[in-house]
Amino acid sequence: MGGRKLEPLVLYVDNDIASLVVFESSVEGWLPFRTATNGAEALEILSSHEIGVLLADRQACTGPGLDLLELARKEHPDTIRVMLAPPSEVDRAVEFVDRGTVHHFLCKPWDALELRLSLDSAMERYKTTRRLRELESRLLSTERVYALGKVAAEIAHEIRNPLGALVSNLQIAESRLNEVRRELEAQSDPRLLAKLHDLERILADCAEATDSILEITRSVESTTRSSCEAVWVDLEEVVRTSLRSLQKNAGHQLIEVITTKVPPVRGSRTQLAQVVTNLVVNAIEATRAVEGDDPRLSVRVWHEGGRVFLEVKDRGPGIEPEHLDRLFEPFFTTKTEGGTGLGLAITRRIVEKHGGKISVESQPQMGASFVVELPAAVES
Repeated sequence: MGGRKLEPLVLYVDNDIASLVVFESSVEGWLPFRTATNGAEALEILSSHEIGVLLADRQACTGPGLDLLELARKEHPDTIRVMLAPPSEVDRAVEFVDRGTVHHFLCKPWDALELRLSLDSAMERYKTTRRLRELESRLLSTERVYALGKVAAEIAHEIRNPLGALVSNLQIAESRLNEVRRELEAQSDPRLLAKLHDLERILADCAEATDSILEITRSVESTTRSSCEAVWVDLEEVVRTSLRSLQKNAGHQLIEVITTKVPPVRGSRTQLAQVVTNLVVNAIEATRAVEGDDPRLSVRVWHEGGRVFLEVKDRGPGIEPEHLDRLFEPFFTTKTEGGTGLGLAITRRIVEKHGGKISVESQPQMGASFVVELPAAVES
């Protein structure tokens, strides 16, 4: 699942209509393409489409204050630039190659087979560069998450003991307040009872805050350990247990649960519960403003072809198309308030650590669907 990436295009620029017609007949059905008759039109297409190869007639790509090939080199450096030149201007074309303005040139008029082979080679070069960029980006993201995880784990370890002591003190304070309440109720002093009620509320808030912090430290430590004991995990059971613990967060929201008996997966029950929690909490937050009696989000578990699937789907405002490719990047968030941009990055890391993958599909005002795919465990 997830949005399928469109194929990059060939952009041919020429102010000679006959040449445009010949080009279209030469590559129709061979490669996806667009055409332009001047540099300004070509720049608009370059800005709005993914252009893998720019094939340009030298005379058509220059004009008053405009050098299309030079601008393309600066603003779209990965696009492979190919110049068309008549045999009489080969020396000029070689100068463009030497300067780095274009990658290579073709003589015009061209041979149809030579044109196709040249465009195929240029497009493959562009796609290889794109794949390398994507791998570099993923590597940098992985390194950032790893570094952040190591720091977070150390911080979590350092604050666990003080927080444990704080929790113990809060429990003692709660016990003492109960004793004071019984004495004040016997005296029937409304003013003091009201102050006591405020203290109890503050105490409850403190207890809830420390519980949340402790839960965060546990999840951070569990997701940043280099290894963990793998066990047989029933994903359906993990989902139901996680949803019970999230009932308070959901409030009155309706959650539709659709599960079937699935094969176990091999991994960490705690980390997989963290995956479920992160996805469901995001869906709850995305649908808080949704009205109506229909379920605002659904959680589905099923298996197919040796794989176990988890889908968390919501009826929220959806995700803008330009954000889809960045959702799993560390520190990227679409939330206007709160949010560290780490939840989905950690979620993907856990899923991939379990040999699985996660994808997302969404359209504005149509909600979002996150699907986790894990390999079903095979007993040895």
